[in-house]
Amino acid sequence: MPAINRFLLAALLAFAMPALASAQSYTLNRFHASESPDDAFHVSRPDAMGHLNLGVQLHLDYANDPLVYELDLGDRDSEVSRVVAHQLTGTLGLALGIADRAVLFAGLPVNLWMDGDDDTFGAPGADGSGLGDAYLGARVRILGERDDIVGLGAQATLTFPSGGGAYRGDDFISFHPEVLFEVRPEWFRLTLNVGFLLRDNQEYNDRLVAGDELTWALGATVPVVGSHRKPWQDRVDLHGQIYGATATADFGDRETSPIEGLVGVKFHHHAGLVAGVAAGGGFQRGIGSPDFRVVLNLGWRTPFDEPTAAEPVARDTDGDGILDSEDACPRDPEDRDEFQDDDGCPDLDNDQDGVLDVDDRCPLEPGVPENDGCPDPDSDGDGILDSVDECDDQPEDVDEFEDEDGCPDPDNDGDGVLDSADNCPMEAGPVANHGCPDSDRDGDGVVDRLDNCPDEPGPESNQGCRERQQVVIREDRLEILDKVYFATNRARIQRRSYQLLRNIAAVLTNHPEITRIRIEGHTDDRGNDDYNMRLSQSRADAVMAFLVNEGVTEERLVARGFGETRPIDSNDSSEGRAANRRVEFNLGDAPVEGVEQRDSGPDQETIAR
Repeated sequence: MPAINRFLLAALLAFAMPALASAQSYTLNRFHASESPDDAFHVSRPDAMGHLNLGVQLHLDYANDPLVYELDLGDRDSEVSRVVAHQLTGTLGLALGIADRAVLFAGLPVNLWMDGDDDTFGAPGADGSGLGDAYLGARVRILGERDDIVGLGAQATLTFPSGGGAYRGDDFISFHPEVLFEVRPEWFRLTLNVGFLLRDNQEYNDRLVAGDELTWALGATVPVVGSHRKPWQDRVDLHGQIYGATATADFGDRETSPIEGLVGVKFHHHAGLVAGVAAGGGFQRGIGSPDFRVVLNLGWRTPFDEPTAAEPVARDTDGDGILDSEDACPRDPEDRDEFQDDDGCPDLDNDQDGVLDVDDRCPLEPGVPENDGCPDPDSDGDGILDSVDECDDQPEDVDEFEDEDGCPDPDNDGDGVLDSADNCPMEAGPVANHGCPDSDRDGDGVVDRLDNCPDEPGPESNQGCRERQQVVIREDRLEILDKVYFATNRARIQRRSYQLLRNIAAVLTNHPEITRIRIEGHTDDRGNDDYNMRLSQSRADAVMAFLVNEGVTEERLVARGFGETRPIDSNDSSEGRAANRRVEFNLGDAPVEGVEQRDSGPDQETIAR
């Protein structure tokens, strides 16, 4: 939030008292429109305009929150009211040069828009639009011509109470003498203004808000197009400036010592048009210093006359048919060979390949000496010439691994996983880990991809968990060390299988990288084939529903029933049929043949077909 002016804090503390209806008005706006189009936005230059040269310009400046309340002085979070929230001012200025030594100037600011909060705790509120205080002044150049490195000048300004209103203007005449100093080498200008503003004291609630002030401004200007030494040409200047003041009666006090800064760009057209824009804000939030300010400038001044020079004598010293005024090498004749023949300089090696044109079979194509200046071919187009390419018929795969030999390296780390599918192409790792090295987060000696509890240390006999496990992670499946038990001829899971299925759910939760699990139901060959197929599908669906209820996302699961179509043992014995009645947990999308399951040996009546 914006800063506060101390006099408003005093008003806030006395808010129960009646408002000071007799308070005088004063000028809130701290931006001072420059006097001539040759000046910066706020900073004045110690320079004249030329005899009877005219300048006219319009400044529009917008200030946001130039006057606000805070309960705690300097605490932005304690702001309670915006006395003046928005202030838009237009200033029309005129300037006239006299005898190339002085400048007479005048201006009239107009408050186009000013508003704020209605409740101002006894201080006057923003009172809308209206005239500001007109001003009239003169500037004198004391020393330094336009092209001299140092310039010194002085100016004085009289301001008249033509405005009125709480914050639009003063109720008295003020006088502002200033000293203007400038250093201007070839590529930039540094300008300093120091002045003293004489005016009546203004107080609210026995606190000084305006009075005599020491004023200052510092600006730097850098031309990015054109030159200050050639003002008759188009020019674009970058401006940076900082300016402020401090009351002599309360020297250095924060509220009466506002500081602002602006950065901007200004275009000077050779026909005299001037246009610019700048933006900035308050560095030290004294009275009138806003959160941010935007300035637009449009003006015109009498154009500069371009100096005339005597016509030079046309010469061609080297006799190459190009006059010295246009010849970059006036003492060396051009070698006319249809290569840069207009600059007047000889080009002995057109393609800059180190082979002189007289010996170069390809003078306009860079080549190598071994090929008489012609390019070395690159048969496979990988950017490595055949002369150094160890595989000139195979393009190099540029991947920051042995890219200089010209040979492709499809498996950088040599782990058997091609780089196109290898998540760690510079580190060897197993195929099951997508080519990345195995990690062991809990440090229990069981790699994470095979560790049922990768974040909890446990022995290898328990698959890396503290508790005994009924699930083993294999490369292509989850091997279960028990069976899933169902009610006879039904898809209802028996309670003794809950622990096994919860173990499977925990493993899947600990391994989110397993994105697809196929739950496959199988029966033996007893009974009707269609019935067995339906029963196996229902049992696979029941297991899937159990796992979803335990927190496994449904998107990771697929349930498939295969009936009696995929036996893993003979159906001619009770042991073989028991082995064929099973639920498998395979990884990936394609069904896996020949998956072994450990049989815990349940009786035939508790394991239904």
